[in-house]
Amino acid sequence: ITFQNKWVKNGEVLRRDLVHVWKEEQIDENMKLLEAFDMAIPKIEEGKWIIPCMLNEKRKGSALDFLKSKYRFERIFKFEMLPQGLIGRLIIRTQNQPNVKMKECWRTGISFEVKDEGEGEIEMFHNEIRLRLVTFKKSNLIQQLVQEYCALLSSARLVYEQYIVCPHCFKRELKYEDCVG
Repeated sequence: ITFQNKWVKNGEVLRRDLVHVWKEEQIDENMKLLEAFDMAIPKIEEGKWIIPCMLNEKRKGSALDFLKSKYRFERIFKFEMLPQGLIGRLIIRTQNQPNVKMKECWRTGISFEVKDEGEGEIEMFHNEIRLRLVTFKKSNLIQQLVQEYCALLSSARLVYEQYIVCPHCFKRELKYEDCVG
């Protein structure tokens, strides 16, 4: 997908702007085709899509502040090989969770809010994906998200190892490889 124009901003495109690319009667059919191949992700707002390959390279907002929250969770998925396009599928799985609202998407990650519970982020690094969540109360969200992501990874037949970062490592800001707990 290539868009050399000024109406695609941070990987988001509006339906009304697609008339610059296709005839009005072709838009729905063509967008459904792009959605089928995870090249376009429909947003909750009607008539808006995310085009993952057109997202900003770098994050604009700040990372989660893990130390200010009582409950901190981090799950790391380490891969032999990390396929292109996986972040788009993770965006879909995340935005389809109840009470989850996307805050920001960039080419290698997403950040989101969870209504009345906290916030989270998913970020891809070289050969791993990190799922981080900070909550103000105990939550089952981490289990729900991990189940969703594991189902996605299994269906794609990806080989990975899963690490859970312990509370001791959070306090000492250790990398999971250095964990002794």
